[in-house]
Amino acid sequence: MFLECAWEALEHAGYDPRGYRGPVGVYAGCGDTGHLDNLRAHRARFPR
Repeated sequence: MFLECAWEALEHAGYDPRGYRGPVGVYAGCGDTGHLDNLRAHRARFPR
């Protein structure tokens, strides 16, 4: 999932890697947001 999001961010960034000299990248981080706990608390709402 992370790589898909990074790829999409690059696609929508407006840089053409063939015409841009130098590296182009995506910076990201992560942390505990409690999102997983929220998903587990409401798991009945999601299809299997």
